[in-house]
Amino acid sequence: MTLTLALMRLALDGGEVPFLHVRPENVGAVGLYEGWIPDSAATGRAMAAAAVTSTADRDGWRVVWVAFVVAVFGWGIGFYGPAVYLPTLHQTRGWSISTISSAITAHYLLSAALIAWLPEVYRRFGVGRITFAGAILAGLGAIAWANVQQPWQLVPAVTV
Repeated sequence: MTLTLALMRLALDGGEVPFLHVRPENVGAVGLYEGWIPDSAATGRAMAAAAVTSTADRDGWRVVWVAFVVAVFGWGIGFYGPAVYLPTLHQTRGWSISTISSAITAHYLLSAALIAWLPEVYRRFGVGRITFAGAILAGLGAIAWANVQQPWQLVPAVTV
């Protein structure tokens, strides 16, 4: 069982994950293990950690859903979309497959070049802002691919 599947099992049905065991000696001074009462000096830290854990549990599912939506649309539009655009543009516009394939290749090469700069852009502007901007640009790119009327219009569609 992979780590991802094991953690999903743990999160969804409360099942035991064989290689992730929480014991009092593994918890440390915070003492968030059920049945273990920390000393009075650690009580404040334990209560603060419990509050953070509760907030993290609540916010964690929101992060999971956002990541899921971003992945579905990101892969659907950016990665698998060009495979749908190729036969559609060939049939509806009558353009050669090599012309459309050249635009798709440029799309993938530009994406690969941009990915190299992504960590720095995330640090500078923040993950949320860049992810939102990327979603908007991906939507605009899909609209551009769907509305091209001349082969030269594939160039701006690729850059969006």
